[in-house]
Amino acid sequence: MPRTLLALLACLFVVGCSNDGDNAEGGGSGRNSSGADGGLASCGLEKDTLVPTLKAAVPTESSARVTMEMNGPGIEITYDATMTYRPGGVDMELSAVQDGREIALVIVDGRIFVADANGAFREVSDDDPTGAPLRDVAGDLDFVGTFDAMEAGIVDVGAVDTATIDGAPACRYRIDVDTAAASQAEGDPVPPGMPDTLTYRMVVDSDDLIRAVEFSLLGVEAEGELNWIDPVDIEVPEVG
Repeated sequence: MPRTLLALLACLFVVGCSNDGDNAEGGGSGRNSSGADGGLASCGLEKDTLVPTLKAAVPTESSARVTMEMNGPGIEITYDATMTYRPGGVDMELSAVQDGREIALVIVDGRIFVADANGAFREVSDDDPTGAPLRDVAGDLDFVGTFDAMEAGIVDVGAVDTATIDGAPACRYRIDVDTAAASQAEGDPVPPGMPDTLTYRMVVDSDDLIRAVEFSLLGVEAEGELNWIDPVDIEVPEVG
């Protein structure tokens, strides 16, 4: 998951694909820090049960709004995405901002559209040099889409804290992932500079849905928040 996020950000802001929340302890989803009713005894997900439980919790047709902040040496990026999960895959609307510069990306039925500096969309063709990394993003730029890789690489899972989300109890887990095993599950080589083990902090609510993720990678601190919403129909943008 972090590999893909950073690949997207590098593509958007370094390669130039456009042709030119809060942390786990507070914020817009009504999240509070430790002290939820039930305590850690109610946080029972383990290495072998975490991913199957998270998979089963996601409705067949659903949408989530995902916000994330990524900060590190010379980099401050935020993104806001709406993702709609359906039997055939995931559609997405994404906006990302770095130093006041905004990039917009839409993915519908596997087709990728990127906006230029004036807000006009173009479709990314198969022979576009920016197409390959963006199509990788289309496959797994979401927390749900990386379940299989996470499951293949999980080394350890432990409940570390409790939280409250929208007035309901939630659990914060520490998840250690073997990056080589996770990359192999995705059919990718291990990206240069990746640590042998990557540690996530993940908040899971009482419905077993992911609500927040934190990680540190290559000097970048990332904090993401998910709010599950009524299904959104993401449409192909007008190309101009």
